[in-house]
Amino acid sequence: MTNKKLLPVELPGINFALTLEQTGIPEEIFKKILLKFSEKNRAKAQEMYVLASQGDLQGLSALVHTLKGTAATIGAMPLEEACQAVEMAIEEQRGVEEIKTLIGELARALDVVVTSLASLR
Repeated sequence: MTNKKLLPVELPGINFALTLEQTGIPEEIFKKILLKFSEKNRAKAQEMYVLASQGDLQGLSALVHTLKGTAATIGAMPLEEACQAVEMAIEEQRGVEEIKTLIGELARALDVVVTSLASLR
């Protein structure tokens, strides 16, 4: 095994150094996790819009909560915070339009992460 770095020091939207330090996951495994995250979650914001439009706030809450946890795991803190804002809006029973606005912010944060991760391929 070489000492060649598989991951850059940082990418927009993701704190690799902190996550690797906290978890101790080898870079080659973490890179696979990141690529899988990108593949699996790139369309999540669209799914969230659909659920919000259908009034399925329970399904939306579950989807957002899962994405929030995964974002935290990979060190995507801005995305985690955007998920938290949507979760809070759902819990506080804010209107669907406000929730959709927050999903828009989440979508932008997710796009930054997915775009950043594309550079790892």
